[in-house]
Amino acid sequence: MKIRTWILLVSTVVFLSCTSSPESRYLDSREDSAEPSYQEITFLSFRFAMQDRALPGFTTDSSGTMVNREGFDRQIYITEAYINRADSHVIFMAPTPITTGAYGQVENRDAIRVHFYAPDDYPRLRDRIRSEERYLVHIANGRFGPGVVRIEGDLVSMDELAAIDEKVRIEREAEQAAQREMAAARDAYDPDDFTLLPERFQPSQYEEVDLFDAAVIVGRMPRGGGGILDELFASRRFVSDVVFVNQRGTNIVFETSDGVASQVMEIGSRSGLEVGQEVRLYYVVTKNPLTLWRVDAIQPLTTR
Repeated sequence: MKIRTWILLVSTVVFLSCTSSPESRYLDSREDSAEPSYQEITFLSFRFAMQDRALPGFTTDSSGTMVNREGFDRQIYITEAYINRADSHVIFMAPTPITTGAYGQVENRDAIRVHFYAPDDYPRLRDRIRSEERYLVHIANGRFGPGVVRIEGDLVSMDELAAIDEKVRIEREAEQAAQREMAAARDAYDPDDFTLLPERFQPSQYEEVDLFDAAVIVGRMPRGGGGILDELFASRRFVSDVVFVNQRGTNIVFETSDGVASQVMEIGSRSGLEVGQEVRLYYVVTKNPLTLWRVDAIQPLTTR
């Protein structure tokens, strides 16, 4: 008899879970088995109702939170909108395609921000939303007020997403392999081509830039406070083709080929260069807090 009672109880639970709608899981209700009722609403009406905190079927409690009115605890509203997912529990909705700024912020003036109660039902939703597509959005009152419980429309399928991920992975690996090949080619140098060469020299670690542009970049660099970590974050490595001007002790001067820009740098040895000689100069600039230009390596391009 007890076994039959167990079987009957389990069968009843399974039946109720199968016949209830997916939205039922997210509704505040005293009758969990009751099916929700649906009502279509225009996006404009929904936006005004949210702004006025007067969504049909809801009222505002003493804390300012929307709660269900009596008899509306199973109400679901359906509206058509463009959507954009901000994070795991927030969705933006708008009547026009949503545009975002450089940092991902939604720029539409007519967009509204609502809770998202079904993130587990839509894995990786941010990557699956088609920006040009309008979706039917199901809205119900949940634990934190009105929010999205269901999305109908042409979302990117998980199979499509997997194919996109694979393509991106292949392209990224190919780009990384090409960068490694380029770095290896740049690092394959003949020491005899240099008049000054440090230990463990890696030319690929230096950014190719004109000396004039290097000065502009340095002017915009952050200035460190003198600490060890600041030394790492407030320094840049450059390589420029320049013309040797002169050397006075540990100070050495180079200029651009057109003479527009020149720079005094620090060097720890004789350069072995002649005035007017063209060279490829590898150097480091540090602002920590003083601005110091230091020569690392010199590769003559012409002989005198």
